[in-house]
Amino acid sequence: MTQAICFKCGEGKFGAFTLCKACHTRPQSEDDLVKSLGLSDHHNSPSELTKLSLALKNGSSIQFEPNQKELLINEVHAFLQTPIGKMLTGQTVVTQQKKWWEFWK
Repeated sequence: MTQAICFKCGEGKFGAFTLCKACHTRPQSEDDLVKSLGLSDHHNSPSELTKLSLALKNGSSIQFEPNQKELLINEVHAFLQTPIGKMLTGQTVVTQQKKWWEFWK
């Protein structure tokens, strides 16, 4: 499970795109998703996440380098094309129904 911190309040949470139990915020917009992914253990060490958490709790805003932000945007766009990403944004996910005996196809 992904360790992350909330982009809004800085509290720790499990999963970059999950609801924050402290402030009840869930990333919705592309910018929120990018910040949330950037504030996860996929892009930061545990000690760096602790520093970022403290900064957010003290009222600082988090800024990413332009090349890092571009990478995060590309990762979010790729995620939003997956079935889970589509469900997160409220899109209908259509799966192909196969006959039970066609499991190998």
